[in-house]
Amino acid sequence: MAKKRILVVDDEKLIRWSLDKNLSQHGYEVTCLDRGQESITQLQSEIVDLVLLDVHLPDLSGVDVLAQISAAHSEIPVIMITADDDVRTAIACMKAGACNYIVKPLDFDELLVDVEKALEDASLKGEFRRLQHEREVESQSRGIVGESEPMLEVFNLLGRIVRSDATTILLQGESGTGKDLFARAVHYGSS
Repeated sequence: MAKKRILVVDDEKLIRWSLDKNLSQHGYEVTCLDRGQESITQLQSEIVDLVLLDVHLPDLSGVDVLAQISAAHSEIPVIMITADDDVRTAIACMKAGACNYIVKPLDFDELLVDVEKALEDASLKGEFRRLQHEREVESQSRGIVGESEPMLEVFNLLGRIVRSDATTILLQGESGTGKDLFARAVHYGSS
């Protein structure tokens, strides 16, 4: 099994070093950065399983970085780290998409539990999305056979219809073209 990759973004060199050392000892692959913009750029080219992000960075607010990460990579859990135990900051972080908020000085045993829980939650959410997608594909094509380009376009259209908020649709076509199969696929695949 591949090592889980953790991105640490903190402007304090000692914190970065401590997190790198402790997390690496527990089998994680760790990358450390000290700037928010660097982390945003890094996430565009590197696959990361979790981000540990300081609230106060020299170039950008950690909350702003969190919002950008959440918007572009909603599947990556972000744990905020700060010396500031202000409730308003914690609430802002949670609203921006943080999965947890930890106050310095860090207790590494607690941090490891939080990291493992965040990674497990992300894994479960990913598995849920995968199963949901499989169910959607299965329900869309239940009883419908075809692999030609026009049929793939029809399946694509069917998928968009199933995901839409439409409450009424009209299927037209000649007798024997499979309108009832498509109607059934939409019915069972949608909410």
